[in-house]
Amino acid sequence: MSNLLTFEQSTSSGGSKLDFNHLNFKPTGENICLMFGWFASTNKLISKYAQFYKKKGFDVISYYPVPHISMSTIEKDVGVFIYQIDYLLKTFGTRSIMCHCFSIGGAVFAYFIKEIYKHSRFHYMIPLIKSVIFDSSPPYTKEGGENAMQYVLRISYLTMPFLLILPLYSKTYTALSEEYNVLFSPFNQWNYLFLYCKNDKIVLSSDVEKMMRDLKNHNKKVESHCWDKSFHTSHLKLYPEEYTKITNNFIDEMLKKSLKSAL
Repeated sequence: MSNLLTFEQSTSSGGSKLDFNHLNFKPTGENICLMFGWFASTNKLISKYAQFYKKKGFDVISYYPVPHISMSTIEKDVGVFIYQIDYLLKTFGTRSIMCHCFSIGGAVFAYFIKEIYKHSRFHYMIPLIKSVIFDSSPPYTKEGGENAMQYVLRISYLTMPFLLILPLYSKTYTALSEEYNVLFSPFNQWNYLFLYCKNDKIVLSSDVEKMMRDLKNHNKKVESHCWDKSFHTSHLKLYPEEYTKITNNFIDEMLKKSLKSAL
């Protein structure tokens, strides 16, 4: 059985931690899936999605930020995350990578790619990435970001804890939203799958479609599936059979692509 590895912030110590030990970790999969979770997602929630990859022989490594995290902490965490992946690839063998991003995790993924490009020692990772899923995209435009913030404000009922972290959340989102341009690099050869819905009140479908158009205009291969009625990061819960079929087909395409590149 493939491993599920988790990288998350330690809320008790204020720092970061890795939930696996290099000395004990023995990868069993032929490929790696990197999962970038949404704010406040948990290992339990992420593990439901990880099953798709584990059944197909992937080792799964997930990262998810806690709601009150700052951009500076994300920067440090992503740096550690990259070094961990580098260690695993060089220690246990270079393998193909697939990325699955949820909501704001898509923006963290873009920052992750930007950091890889900044350091030549990590450039070898770029061609290893074969496919990327945006499972409920992050806000893409300024208007989309404002809409997301307004919606979160409405459903929070202006509770004091949320009001205390709102400035930090807003600043973090603004910083992350500036990272998308790196996805247009001609060196990125991976395929995209966007899973979204028309009635998403957090990230409007028009924002998702704008992002897809921009990627296509930069010669990126983009597939998508849009549900008329669903909810942000809830497509698996609401449409389990259809979601499973779409996701499995995309993973299988990635595996075929990986096999061809190895021949």
